[in-house]
Amino acid sequence: MTIGKRIMELRAKKGWTQGELAAASKTSQRAVSAYENEDRTPNVKTISKLSAAFGMTFNEFIEGVDL
Repeated sequence: MTIGKRIMELRAKKGWTQGELAAASKTSQRAVSAYENEDRTPNVKTISKLSAAFGMTFNEFIEGVDL
């Protein structure tokens, strides 16, 4: 699974919009969209923010992601 698909999957499970995830992770909606569309790849710091927003550890977040 790609990181973009992982973000999209977890966001859908929470029932969040891209804007809600952006607010929760202190990123922009444009960045979330770019990650989900695989136009950009989040850096380690951003992955940490995303995993915290989802209430999981970094390792839980990237589990099953092809890096």
